[in-house]
Amino acid sequence: MGGCFMDVYETINSKSSEVAHKIYEHYREIDPRYRNDTFKEKTIQDAKYNLSYLATAIKYKEPAIFADYIDWFKQLAEGYSLNFDMFKDSLRYMAEISTDFYSKDVAEFIKKYIVDSLEMYKQMEETEFSHKYENQYKKYKEALLSTDKAKAWDSINELIENKVEIEDIYIHIFARSQYEIGQLWQKNKISVAQEHYATAVTQSLMSNLYAKIVSFKPGGNTLVAVGTSGELHEIGIRMVADFFEMRGWNSVFFGSNTPSESVIHFIERNDVDLLAIGATLPPHLVEMQRLVDLVRQTRHDLPIIVGGKAISGNIDLAKKLGADATAFSAKDAVRKGEEIVSR
Repeated sequence: MGGCFMDVYETINSKSSEVAHKIYEHYREIDPRYRNDTFKEKTIQDAKYNLSYLATAIKYKEPAIFADYIDWFKQLAEGYSLNFDMFKDSLRYMAEISTDFYSKDVAEFIKKYIVDSLEMYKQMEETEFSHKYENQYKKYKEALLSTDKAKAWDSINELIENKVEIEDIYIHIFARSQYEIGQLWQKNKISVAQEHYATAVTQSLMSNLYAKIVSFKPGGNTLVAVGTSGELHEIGIRMVADFFEMRGWNSVFFGSNTPSESVIHFIERNDVDLLAIGATLPPHLVEMQRLVDLVRQTRHDLPIIVGGKAISGNIDLAKKLGADATAFSAKDAVRKGEEIVSR
């Protein structure tokens, strides 16, 4: 049975273009708008994207991965006035034509994953954040949205002067603002430029606070923190590195989109106690697993913790990737990491 899942993943990669073109031809026949080149290119591109997420969900036997993608698209549709019902219809049509491209058994798996995921997305809830330091948070978020870096720093400096822990600033201000501003972009309330500005300012302020983090006396443990090859989001994994630093670790942060071979090269030549890997998008799980496999060939006993939205704290998925643990947050990562290192 496991072979079927792998067969689906590999076959989808090789036949995604064929499937996407057939989906386009289907809509071209029933809707005249799809007969121009712009709609053709966009429809085929979207179909390939849908197939990529479905393939990843099937590879790891996790319908929740695709359900999360459906939920993401639903929010995107609300912001950009897209037709969510047509999106769901395209998934059902994808299931219907799966027998044209795959074996009967594999096609049944595809149909089941699409049906189960469509049901599962209805039960998903948005991430809840604490409203601690609400006034300062509102000031910070408003400053980011109005491109006022000085005001953003003032709101953080106010917390520092009031002796608020750096960890709390990361959790209740930085993490929350990144999530909520990302939601605004997804719903077409702000531009991608505004979203990128907010990220850049937050990264800048994290750098400004770094001197307060490294003032802690470092201990003997070393963490390597990295975003998978192809991953472009790095604030989450950087927060993990900083939280370990606050706990007295020596954190080696490689950023995002780091080639796996470079990580292995460092691990082979240095005394590393823990590896933390982050991924935001499910298609990057394949590269995450590749890195884990390479590490196991080099340092089979090195503890590995994985996280990010692509994992969402799913320990079963983390185990399938070959990791020792997963975490919901940077704070949780420190607790889990110290636990597995001390075993």
